[in-house]
Amino acid sequence: MARVLYVTLGYTVHDWRFLQALVGYGHALWCLPLSGDAMRPEVPPVPDGVTMLEPVVPQGARCGRWRMLRASSVLRRVIRDTRPDLVHAGPVHLGGFAAALAGHRPMLAMSWGWDVLHEARRCPISAAMTRFALQRADGAVCDCRTVEERLLAVAPGLQGRIARMPWGIDQGQFYPDVARAQAVRRSLGWEEATIFLHTRSLSSFYGAATLIAAARQTARAESKARFLLVGDGPLQARAEAEFVRDGMSDAVRVLGAVAPDQLPDYFRAADVYVSMARIDGTSISLLEAMASGLPVIVSDVPGNREWVTPSINGWLVRPGDSRALAAAFREAMADGAARAAMGRANAQVAAERADWSKNVQQLFTLYDQVLAR
Repeated sequence: MARVLYVTLGYTVHDWRFLQALVGYGHALWCLPLSGDAMRPEVPPVPDGVTMLEPVVPQGARCGRWRMLRASSVLRRVIRDTRPDLVHAGPVHLGGFAAALAGHRPMLAMSWGWDVLHEARRCPISAAMTRFALQRADGAVCDCRTVEERLLAVAPGLQGRIARMPWGIDQGQFYPDVARAQAVRRSLGWEEATIFLHTRSLSSFYGAATLIAAARQTARAESKARFLLVGDGPLQARAEAEFVRDGMSDAVRVLGAVAPDQLPDYFRAADVYVSMARIDGTSISLLEAMASGLPVIVSDVPGNREWVTPSINGWLVRPGDSRALAAAFREAMADGAARAAMGRANAQVAAERADWSKNVQQLFTLYDQVLAR
């Protein structure tokens, strides 16, 4: 059993799953959130065996790059108090950078996808912080080939010390269920409709404006098209206002954030999953949709191409292209048999490649490897 200090941006359902798995493997854990604002209230309670520490940046204060200098001093103090055998830190340019400054070894840098694919390319300062963290890491964790290639481009010395593991899903939670699907469709009054489901944040990063424009265009032209938007975000109010103004309240439901235990039934009730994220690694919501037996319409970015093959299990659409997205909506509506075949293919892919209980074994192997050094 090792003593592990897990450093993260906040406390999300993804953190909960990592902590739960690591405790189950026998490690003693401390979790240090960098930002109080990034801690999600709907996440399950902290697993037994994990000590949750106070956030470095309290709620209401911005967790920016420069605050990571202060975070490194907090980390040094926490390291003195907890005496970890291993520090596991992300996102790379924030938690990984602070951990590298603190100087504890061994240290694993965990990429969340957006940190190296977007932030490190958008900002020279973030790029330098990313390079500093990766070149001092003893190993790294990522969720797809695209991110792994980026990590190695920055730090070639990490070759052979990266756990590339789709974060995966709970196969016992996301699966097709016809009876429950019909119940949700009845509650919505959409029994005979074709339902398109979006579960990402309604923000520009996730292409919400593209989704809204394509949904409005499709709902005007297709009487049986319905759109279910699950998730909050800065563009939620705009979406609600535009659909109400256009008289589309019957065709579009903007539900906002829902409890995690409600989400599987919305996937079951849908006919097609959609995501227009401008940048993606391996999207958990994409894997949830696939495991639920849905065909998918997603943005044509490298992370999605690792999972989706056009005409086999879904559609790829250029990010930002609302007309192409509307065309994909129409194509999906036109052929129910093709949708069903794609859904079956996705359920098979998810069963083979997206099982969290199997994929997390790669993380355990990397821990053992790094600790043995």
